[in-house]
Amino acid sequence: MESIVYKPSKFNVLVKDDETLIFYNSLSGKKAKTSNPNTIKKLQKLLKNDYIEEEDSSEFHYLKKNGFLVPKEVDEYKTAQLIRLDKVMRKSLRLNNAY
Repeated sequence: MESIVYKPSKFNVLVKDDETLIFYNSLSGKKAKTSNPNTIKKLQKLLKNDYIEEEDSSEFHYLKKNGFLVPKEVDEYKTAQLIRLDKVMRKSLRLNNAY
């Protein structure tokens, strides 16, 4: 079976101070932080690569599950446009139903 290749999301924001890594994905709305030095190193290594082969680590699965890593074929800009359109349409439908 062929493994899936992933890439870091274009919507990731990482902030690191002396002891803590805070990461946020503006598309999924997920955020997290860690102060564990080993975990910080693993996460930074995963998120700095252009492409990542699927691996069996808790860090990889967490990043994938929460949208920090996405399959390389995914067009995140198109996904963002669809999410925005969905929100606009829902708001429009609510306004129309109010009358």
